[in-house]
Amino acid sequence: ILYKGYLWYKNDTLKKAFEIAGLLFVAGMVKFSGLMMIVYLGILGLGILFNKDKKLDAKLWGEFFIIGLGFVLGFAWGIFLLYFGFAIVPPPNENFYQVMSSYTIFERLFDFSNIGVIFADIRNNAIEPNVWLSLIKTSIFGEWSWKNKLFSAILYGQTILFTIFFIYSFLYLLKYKMGRDFGLNLAFISLVIAVFISWALFWIRFPYFCSTEFRYVVILVPLSFLWGVNCMAQKNLPKWANVTLASFFVLFVVAKTIVFVSTIQQF
Repeated sequence: ILYKGYLWYKNDTLKKAFEIAGLLFVAGMVKFSGLMMIVYLGILGLGILFNKDKKLDAKLWGEFFIIGLGFVLGFAWGIFLLYFGFAIVPPPNENFYQVMSSYTIFERLFDFSNIGVIFADIRNNAIEPNVWLSLIKTSIFGEWSWKNKLFSAILYGQTILFTIFFIYSFLYLLKYKMGRDFGLNLAFISLVIAVFISWALFWIRFPYFCSTEFRYVVILVPLSFLWGVNCMAQKNLPKWANVTLASFFVLFVVAKTIVFVSTIQQF
């Protein structure tokens, strides 16, 4: 949807609208969180409309209708479940140690006392109450411990640095346009806001450690690469900086491989 939406924004056609509608239908049938993509597509649609000389162009409004129909048909099942009160998220009754209700919102957002702990291991009751650290730890280690602590520490440190870089480069969306105008930038910013609002409402309503895991915001991975590369292109980094960053990525892949192999087979 990210890619097809971008192509639609560059040159809107009925064919692309049908492709997006089909993807929305599949997204709705697979995962209810696909609703967040409506924000992204909606901003792109407004951008297309804004750039059109004829605001009442029948073809464009036909594209809007097709995409909307794909959305309605795809998410009808999830909306049906919500309307009749079906339990979409069953409480982890057997995993009582995952309950985070004893922590305040302030602690969950601003207490970084566990930053020196690499793993969030639910099997050993070592859960991570801070939601930001939970994102970082579960993005590379999931919810358990891995062997080879040296390369695990390298991975952890690298992920923190990558996070800082991607946050920094995200701010460049406010300064440099990624296409003919700021429409694509605004679509990315709106999608990120939607993702974090959805994620926050989820872990507030269901105060369990598993509710804060990275899998609920994984769409940020391709988005981060997009605006990260945009930042690098706008900054026109010197060769040594590009080589350093590339080497950093290679080290990340090597470290992750070593940690994985060490865990499944001791050297």
